[in-house]
Amino acid sequence: MSVPPKPPSGPSGGMYQQPGGPEFAYAPQPQPQNTWGLMGLIISVIGLVGSCGLLSPIGLLLSIIGMFKEPRGMAVGGLIVGLIGTIFLAVAGLAIIGMFLAMMGLIAVASTALEHATQYAPLIDAQVVLADAWGDKDGLPDEKTGNQLLAGKTDKWGKAIKYETDGTKYSLRSAGKDSKFNTADDVVWGPFREVVRPSRFDARDPSKYPDDVLDKLPPDVREEIRKAKKLKNRTEVLPDQADPKSNQSSDGAASVANSPLSAGDNK
Repeated sequence: MSVPPKPPSGPSGGMYQQPGGPEFAYAPQPQPQNTWGLMGLIISVIGLVGSCGLLSPIGLLLSIIGMFKEPRGMAVGGLIVGLIGTIFLAVAGLAIIGMFLAMMGLIAVASTALEHATQYAPLIDAQVVLADAWGDKDGLPDEKTGNQLLAGKTDKWGKAIKYETDGTKYSLRSAGKDSKFNTADDVVWGPFREVVRPSRFDARDPSKYPDDVLDKLPPDVREEIRKAKKLKNRTEVLPDQADPKSNQSSDGAASVANSPLSAGDNK
């Protein structure tokens, strides 16, 4: 008895008839599948479209594993999509980190400006007290009188503020953190030629310092406070300063009197 030959292999099932004999049915041959490549492609697409790249590295890794198996079609697709999503995630992550570091830098600048502002605020307040107490008297008070007028006024560290004058101009001095006068950490406000009340503003908030006050500060402090003002991005004007034309004549003399002395005058 003869054995019928093996039916031919093919991608799909069908019928086979032996010459001169009955027909035989044969099952389709299963196609090989690349499970890793399929999983990599699915996760890569979900990662790029649905998670803004968060799942893309996982899809990329699975696709790389799938590249070592046959067929590679889906693995190649997952590799490309996963790589795009991973690059997007890396760029977005670097941008977020950069923004965070920039914000931390701005906060540090604002904190430094506020620290300097708290050192000068008591001296500016003391200048207001001195101007109110001296009134319309001509000239400058001597050091004994000036310090008596400032009795009870203290600096940031709770120490007395010192009035200094050479007869033509005066300054207000804080002993600084070490509580010792005439040392490197002294905070000096001035010099001024006349006892005139300074511009009205909140001395505790550096963002509200007017330009004529900023011009009297040391350059490094002035730059830090101006950076803080830009950071807050706002300008607030007191009600009595809203119309500069109405105060032009009265404030003109005060502005000139309170302007910082030139290098020649400080010698």
